[in-house]
Amino acid sequence: MDDIVLEVHELKKQFGSIKAVDGLDLEVRRGDVFGFLGPNGAGKSTTIRAMAGLVRPSGGEVRIFGHDVWHNRKKALSHVGMLIESPGLYRYLTGRQNLELFAELAGGVCAGDIKRALDIVGLSDRADDKVKNYSHGMRQRLGVAQAILCQPKLVVLDEPTDGLDPQGMKEIRELIRSLAEEHNITVFLSSHLLHEVEQVCTKVAVIHKGRKLADGKVSEILARRGRVRITVDRPNDAMRAITEIEGVRAELSEDSRLSVEIGPDYDAAEINKFLVENGFRVSALVPEVTSLEEFYFSLMGKESAKTNQA
Repeated sequence: MDDIVLEVHELKKQFGSIKAVDGLDLEVRRGDVFGFLGPNGAGKSTTIRAMAGLVRPSGGEVRIFGHDVWHNRKKALSHVGMLIESPGLYRYLTGRQNLELFAELAGGVCAGDIKRALDIVGLSDRADDKVKNYSHGMRQRLGVAQAILCQPKLVVLDEPTDGLDPQGMKEIRELIRSLAEEHNITVFLSSHLLHEVEQVCTKVAVIHKGRKLADGKVSEILARRGRVRITVDRPNDAMRAITEIEGVRAELSEDSRLSVEIGPDYDAAEINKFLVENGFRVSALVPEVTSLEEFYFSLMGKESAKTNQA
């Protein structure tokens, strides 16, 4: 489809006996801010390097704007900007001079494009200062300016907030939002900062040991299963009664309240009705807020349990 910007299909990459990426499928559409999550060693960096044409897949393919990256790298990457790991900058040159040099290497862009990139990342007033005098956050923003210099339709950012203080993280987060909302750039963001991803991304994929565990819209992933906290008399009896309902799971918290996970066929009102009809007195029923962090660690916990059982 025309709105598919990036497609990873059955991607595999093996280094000797190590499967870095193992049959990975991803789909990024126009306008997405796509978060790419996983623990260290999950295969995120290898996947991004395959996107950039820096490593040859052992199997599968990466297609950007319909072009296979390995077999047609020039066309595939012609509208792509990338910041992979730390930006390569010349500290003794100014920010503007760094962009001018990068523009020459990229085939040349006009001065207006350099000014535009500096304006977008908020470095116009420091453009003529040497990079050695920039903070870490400013250098990261200059790296993003390099990535958007040729007015790409897709930008791939690999850990752009790594090592930044809270203010620097906030600046990068706002910059990513502006790329998508104000400049119509699709963003692929690899990060290990779950809170940041939850705030800025519209879609996510979680990978582990080179395989995809889950993906989808952030809002839908967090709403796949509702969870409510219930204050009820005889909580142990109530928990046993609730767990007899198909698709509903319950556990008892330390404060003797029930934490109930509700499947798609039930809602909180029906659980409340069930308890009352079975002689329980419900004094409070409050929806629990699920975070991306909770979802992520739940997935990792399930994977760890599978490994231990194997």
